[in-house]
Amino acid sequence: MKRNVPTALFLVAGIIVTCPRTLPAKGIEEQYKHASELLWAGELKQAQSGFEAVLQRKPNYRSAKVLLGLTLARLSAQSEENGDRPGAISQLRAALRLDPEEAYWHTALAKLLHAEGNTQEAAEECAQAGSRPRIRTSRGGAGSGQARRSRKTIQSRR
Repeated sequence: MKRNVPTALFLVAGIIVTCPRTLPAKGIEEQYKHASELLWAGELKQAQSGFEAVLQRKPNYRSAKVLLGLTLARLSAQSEENGDRPGAISQLRAALRLDPEEAYWHTALAKLLHAEGNTQEAAEECAQAGSRPRIRTSRGGAGSGQARRSRKTIQSRR
């Protein structure tokens, strides 16, 4: 019986040493999947927390950054609907820090800034949106055409 104790301890030590290398990655993927499900279910605050937790553990996880940005953009829309324009602006700025190439978010931010009376910064955001590559979607995404129209509207109202 004494011979089995050292062998068992050796096996347990091997499991302890190898598990931390494999479990966190699996845990991150499970967290990411759960946060994604929350996002698609419309549970935006919980999804935001989930994606932020994933990014704390794996800061360069591109898909998590993109979906966190999308979550923040959706939260921004909710904030605007609830009359919290400053909150909406803050959430869009956070989304753009994650993905500055997203033309739609620049356009949405420009509209909010314009509504707040900040026409100079709104025009700058429209210019940012207009300089992004055109995106063609079947759902009629913002693309640079909408950004250019928004910029012209804002500039004409100065």
